[in-house]
Amino acid sequence: MKSSVKTRILIIVLIVVIIIGVVLILRKMDTSSNKNNANNINNSTNAESTQDTENTNNVQGEETTAEEPKVEENVQVLDDGKKYNISNKLQEERTFEGLKITGIQLTAKGGITTLLATVQNPTDKATSSKNVKVKLLDAEGQKITELKGVIDPIQPNGSVQLNIAVTSDVANAYDLEIEKN
Repeated sequence: MKSSVKTRILIIVLIVVIIIGVVLILRKMDTSSNKNNANNINNSTNAESTQDTENTNNVQGEETTAEEPKVEENVQVLDDGKKYNISNKLQEERTFEGLKITGIQLTAKGGITTLLATVQNPTDKATSSKNVKVKLLDAEGQKITELKGVIDPIQPNGSVQLNIAVTSDVANAYDLEIEKN
C-alpha cells in the first residue's frame, strides 16, 4: 500500500513540474514575440524617418514623392490612438419622429467607427423600435457613408442608447442626418 501512495505522490509532483515548465516556456516565447514586434515597429518607423529625411534633402528642382499626411480637421486623436470627433455641428441636439437625440459621439479605433447617442422620449406614450439610417456628411454636405441601426423601444419620458458601428474609419465627419430606414 505504501508503494502505491509513493507512486501517486511522485506522479503528482512530476505533473506539477511539467506544468510549471510549460508555463515558463510559454511566457518566454510571449516575451520574445513582443520584443520582435517592438523591433519591427521601430524598424518600420526608422525606415519612414529615413525616407522623410531623404525626401527633404533632394537637389533643388526635384519633386518629392512623399504625400502630405491627411489632415482630419474634425478629429482629435487621444493618447490611446482613438479618434474622437470634435465637430460642433455633428454634436448638435436633433429630433427624429418626436424623439430627442443628444450626446452624439463619433469615435474610431482600429478601423472601426462607433456612433453613440442618447435617444429620449419626451412624450407620455411608449415608442416601438425604429429602424434608422444615419448619413455622415462632410463639410460640403456630401455623404461620406450611411450607417443603419435600430432605436430600441422607449418608455414615456425614458431614454435609450443608440449604438451603431461600422468597419471603416469615418470619424472625420462634419455633420449627420437621421432618417427612417
